[in-house]
Amino acid sequence: MELDDRFADASEFPTSVEVKLADGEMLEQTVPLAMGKLARWMSRSDLKVKFGDCASAAMGTRQQDAVFNRLVEMDSNVACERLFAGLRDSGAMDISATAVRSG
Repeated sequence: MELDDRFADASEFPTSVEVKLADGEMLEQTVPLAMGKLARWMSRSDLKVKFGDCASAAMGTRQQDAVFNRLVEMDSNVACERLFAGLRDSGAMDISATAVRSG
């Protein structure tokens, strides 16, 4: 891995990969903007795969599905109590001691 001077001042994590084939041909692919940035947002299915990959060490598939479905609802005016209930009911985490203040 080498630092590429073309990206020295970049703030959005551009990446370039070069591959040299057996016949000597060089192929290069540059991605100027990392996946997940606002201008290159991930689809719901991509987000679910990413979430599952990150959460697999902490919870099983059933729990991942329950937690993911609750989390994607957060941008839709769903009460936090419903999110917490879903997390608790899925067995994904013990939040029984968590107090929620409304106010």
